[in-house]
Parts: sequence; structure tokens; C-alpha cells
Amino acid sequence: MTEATMTVPAHVPAHLVRDFNIFFDGSYDEVFSHWKGLHDEDRPEIFWTPRNGGHWIVTRAEDVETVYGNGDLFTTVPYGNAIPYRNTPAPPLPIASEPPEHTEYRRLINPFFFPKRIQKVGEHARQLTRDIMDRLIPQGGCEFYNDFAMFMPIYAFLGLAGLPEEDWEMLMPWAQTVVREPDMEVAAATTRDAWAYLKSRVDVRRTQPGDDPLTALVQGEAFGRRLDENECVGSALNILFAGVDTTPATLSFVAHHLATHPDHRRALIDKPSLIPAAVEEYLRRFPAGVTGRGVKNDMEYKGVTMKQGDPVLSPALLGNLDERRFPDAMTVDFDRKNVAGQTLTFGAGPHRCIGMMLARMQLRVFLEEWLPRLPDFWVAEDDVPLVRCGTAMAMTHLPLRW
Repeated sequence: MTEATMTVPAHVPAHLVRDFNIFFDGSYDEVFSHWKGLHDEDRPEIFWTPRNGGHWIVTRAEDVETVYGNGDLFTTVPYGNAIPYRNTPAPPLPIASEPPEHTEYRRLINPFFFPKRIQKVGEHARQLTRDIMDRLIPQGGCEFYNDFAMFMPIYAFLGLAGLPEEDWEMLMPWAQTVVREPDMEVAAATTRDAWAYLKSRVDVRRTQPGDDPLTALVQGEAFGRRLDENECVGSALNILFAGVDTTPATLSFVAHHLATHPDHRRALIDKPSLIPAAVEEYLRRFPAGVTGRGVKNDMEYKGVTMKQGDPVLSPALLGNLDERRFPDAMTVDFDRKNVAGQTLTFGAGPHRCIGMMLARMQLRVFLEEWLPRLPDFWVAEDDVPLVRCGTAMAMTHLPLRW
């Protein structure tokens, strides 16, 4: 760990240093053991890992929520919420801003995530789900992540975002590289490609406006003026990477759980009224994003010396699997109470995820459409699912049979 050791700052004491890498691949059990092991009693609740440039990790729900929501202590300025930091031509907005600027940026795109708009997108998502299943069912099985999870949510999202559906084959690999590629140079190059693509789409919207977020960014006003090019493209970049990868990732874990837990599957088939609760519980148990903040000013936080600019990773997964907040947290329980009010999947504070209603809708549509038509399915016995982790985690290989 010679290279990694160089990224331990002088203010970080040796007893708080742990060699933990958020970028790794493994089986389902390996991945969740890797993360859940951070709750072991012999582990510090806040520690520094020298991996990936070095950063703090908070492991308990209370601290995850504080990092997300307390703008007096932790900030998204100037890099956004990706840790390790991603090199973008300009800050990804609105995430890389704080109120009141954040409020102004977000005001332009908020209407596209209101319930009426999400309902319209939901109709499209439902038809997409049916069409995909019409194609898959006769095959007797599929590789779920690539054959379903990447299709339905992405096509539905592209429709909402006003991006051409035929571009999904280009956009999806970009999103996966940015969130799960440990080589920062490769991730940065991919980000530049995505930036150039979105700049071209923003340019189109200047002369060909539509009913979509890109048009709102180009044609709308904030701070009493039009946004400049970097503000428009930076905002579009944030929308793209937040919307394209996270729901497919969560769907992959939900499908795996249902394939390996027939009792849960049967409960939802026999009692569809459980589906809204199941959506919340699955979002708690399988959050995709692994994001964080920067330390706003030098401070002592719970006895830990932190310096201005220190990156702090606050994984929603660790908060959602914290037994102090969710007893028996590793177990999926559709009867669990007040999940939506306590889950950290969508963050906290002013940066709470703008697309949370979209994510809930897509997961609900999947459960409502998939289970009645495929009540019995399982993981292929001759193949092994693969989970990839980074700033978002997903089961990128899930062979199902029916």
C-alpha cells in the first residue's frame, strides 16, 4: 500500500486509517459482507481510507444523514457529490452548489419531476415493460441487467429528458464507466465525451426547443439571467448520470432478491397492495449510490479532526443497514414501519434526490408488471451473478431462468 499511504494527511491519526476500496467486483455475499463488515465493533465509525486519493468514510446512519443534510459542516462545492472527485470541464449543477444558488438552478428543472409528469412517464415505462417481457418470456430466461434493467428505466428516462432513445447504447456504457471505473483518467475521459455529447444536445435545444429539462435550462432564467453554456451542460451532465444508472442498479438487486426468495415473490403476487411498501423496503435495502460531501471548514466532528476540503464518503447503504436505525437491517421486511421517513437512499437536506418519485415509479411498474406474468423465476444454477461497486453499485450480471 505504498502509493496509497501517500494519501494519508498529517491530521489523520494512524488508528483511524483503514485500507478500504469502494471499487471492487464480487459475488452478492462478498459485496455485502465487504460493506456490512464496516459495522463490526472493532471498526471505527469514522475512518480514513488512503484508496482513490484518500477520503473519510462515515458508517452509521446518524452521520450519513448529517453529511448529506448539514450544509454548515459539509458541502458539495465545488466538486459535487462524487467521491473520489471526478474531473469535469465545469461543476455538475445543481449538485455542485448550495442554497440559495442551488435553489435557483433546481427551480428550472423541478417541474419535470412533479407527480403529473412522472405519471406520464410511468405510462411509457409500463408499456416498455410489457414490450420487453413479450420478447423475453419465450426465451425461458435472460441476463436481467442487460436484457431488462438497462432498457426500461433508461428509455423512460430518455423520454423525460428529451434525449434520443437511440442514444442509449452510447450513454449507458458512459454512465457505468463514470461510476464504476477505478482509473480516474479513464473516468475523466469518459466524462469529457459525455460533456461533448450533451453540449451538442444543448446547442440543438437553443434552436429547437422542446418540453424537456434541456430546454428549460437553455431557455429559462436564474439569477435574473440566462444560464451560460457551462451551467447548462453541467446541469445536463448531473441529470444524465443521476438518472441513467441508479434505477437499473436497484432493479438488478430487487430481481435477484425475488429470484432467491420465493416467499417474498408470492406475497406480492397474492397481495398486490403490499407493493408500495415493498418499493420503499427495496429502496432501503438496495440503494445504488455511494456518494458524499467535502468538509466545509476545519473542524472537530465527534472527536475526529477534519480539514477543509477533506472528502467524506457517506454511503446510503451503510446508513440503511445500520441496526441502530433499522433493526434486522439485512432482512427485507415488507411490514417494516416508517421506512420512507428514515431511509437515506435519496440523501437528505436541500440536495435530496430530485428523481426519487421517478425511481419509485419505475420500481413499482416493474413489480406490478413482472410478477403476474413471471411468478416463478430463479438464478441460473450454471452461472454466477456479479456485483460491481464504485460510486454506484449494481449486479451487472444476473442470469435468470423461468
